[in-house]
Amino acid sequence: EMVTTPAPFLERISIMTQKNTDGFTSELKIENAQMEDRAVYVCRAIAKEFENDEDLVCSESHNCEEVFTLLRVKDPLAAVWPFIGIVAEVVILCLVIFFCEKRKKDEEAKEDMDDDRYAGNNISSNNSLRQRK
Repeated sequence: EMVTTPAPFLERISIMTQKNTDGFTSELKIENAQMEDRAVYVCRAIAKEFENDEDLVCSESHNCEEVFTLLRVKDPLAAVWPFIGIVAEVVILCLVIFFCEKRKKDEEAKEDMDDDRYAGNNISSNNSLRQRK
């Protein structure tokens, strides 16, 4: 079994920025996201004249805006598990129905055998009926 180690995080990310009529749009793209990449990411927009101000606190300034986003990474097989559960339920249900029907059929066959023996006794007893004299 071959185990591959993903590339370091900084090698798997890219930030694309586009200028449009309303301002700028940026996009963070993470290639081959791993479970370890689950984290809270911050998108921060700072007015150009304050971009070098390291003491700027966005929650206290009108020249800065930030949004926190939790990145959730799903297992690639996440959608398969509900399907497997449904298939297992159907198989179990079919097995229960099969065994119940088989048991019912065996009981009916046993009852038919008992009825045949009883009818056989009647026929033999009819041969030995008392006759009038």
